[in-house]
Amino acid sequence: MTTIQKKIIVVGDSSVGKTSVIHRYVKGEFDSTIIATIGIDYRAKDIEINGQKIKLQIWDTIGQEKYRSLAPQYFRRADGVILFYDTTVKTSFTHLQNWLDSIINNAQSSIPVILVGNKVDLPEVVPKEHAIDFARDKKLELFFCSAKSGDNIDQIFNRIAELTLQHTVEQDQPQNVVTVKETTPEDKKNGCHC
Repeated sequence: MTTIQKKIIVVGDSSVGKTSVIHRYVKGEFDSTIIATIGIDYRAKDIEINGQKIKLQIWDTIGQEKYRSLAPQYFRRADGVILFYDTTVKTSFTHLQNWLDSIINNAQSSIPVILVGNKVDLPEVVPKEHAIDFARDKKLELFFCSAKSGDNIDQIFNRIAELTLQHTVEQDQPQNVVTVKETTPEDKKNGCHC
């Protein structure tokens, strides 16, 4: 069976835990000594979804505001995006619209985007209801996770992989289908000229 590659971009404000979540997913452990990403980091993991082997290429972007202008160039060839916020930091939630605008303006047409609230093991500052409303309004799937405990980590990456596979199938379908019907002499006798 052929392995296909899917490029997943991980974005969000600095310190929302993007690198920790990726590390937990790829290595299966929490590392409290992880430092902020400088530039962009790349990890890969081989998985299988619905019988299809996939190499997830996970691109971890820098979240610091002064470097945010670098992230859009990575959206252009992305197959999917995971957009993170920190459930304990309100500004990371209020910046989600800016991130989403950047994705929409720079990515291929309608690529899958998943919204993730990280650090649910800590006291909540951003009410879950706000995230649910935002996700519903923007038509995004929403997950809550903890890099520390590992809650929902695999589910997030499995789901984005599923969505990228679905998106590929949809993109391969003809967009404008015209059906041509030949008329027979009998159709014309009955008054049908279609």
